[in-house]
Amino acid sequence: MKTKKILSLFFAAGLVILFLSIILFLRKSHLWYFSAGLGMWFIFDCLSSPYEKNTALQVFLRDKKKFIKLYLSMVLLGAIIEFVGRFILGLWEYPHYNQTYEIASVLFYPFLLFQLREMYVLLKSKIKASFIPLAISVVMGIIIWEIPNLFSKDWIYYISAISLEIFNLNIIVIFGWTLLILIPFYIYKIVLKEK
Repeated sequence: MKTKKILSLFFAAGLVILFLSIILFLRKSHLWYFSAGLGMWFIFDCLSSPYEKNTALQVFLRDKKKFIKLYLSMVLLGAIIEFVGRFILGLWEYPHYNQTYEIASVLFYPFLLFQLREMYVLLKSKIKASFIPLAISVVMGIIIWEIPNLFSKDWIYYISAISLEIFNLNIIVIFGWTLLILIPFYIYKIVLKEK
């Protein structure tokens, strides 16, 4: 089967998974976040594929070993983010998750990071200005993930050192989204040996 057709199937699967995530969210299930990450990754990966030859799905279809290396790099990044952000700095917690869900969240972290990277790559391909694609990606990440969380409270922030907020989000959280987009972008370059 040709790559274009396979990506179309992933796109359709992403839409179905995202629809199911919305249902989970509306039913107040705290599992919406896991499926939404997978669905959003499929969608943004397929949208950026015409402009980028090394999306995570393309790497998966072309070279399983490289994909595993990329996935494990993102698991490691997710584990570092969780360890530093939660356990060292105490910036957030997951009040509804038990230890099993917390382990699952680290294993699902790559899908969120893939989605953010592919979203950024898509915007960079359309908008040539250097800062604008990043700013739009941050805003989109906040809309996709933080706005629903204002209602579901799946994670709660504890940032007392700085109280500056924009749209009810602490400026540290917004800065964090910038890192969540840029670090995976550069990890791809290292793991896939891109220039």
